[in-house]
Amino acid sequence: MSTLSNFARMLRRHDWYYNYSDDHSVWNKGQDSWKAITVAKARINEMGEDKAKLGDALFVKYQPKEL
Repeated sequence: MSTLSNFARMLRRHDWYYNYSDDHSVWNKGQDSWKAITVAKARINEMGEDKAKLGDALFVKYQPKEL
């Protein structure tokens, strides 16, 4: 699986609202997911400007508009 398709999968599965949860286990899972997303994005950025732009576009696509 390519890095970009893996990144898209991570974004699709991420609980974008984890920070609002009163359940600490939900928050921990969301925080772990967010850390993995930021590591993946950093790796994509290292692949060059074209890949970084694709990563940015994926992020915009999957991030809820209200956030």
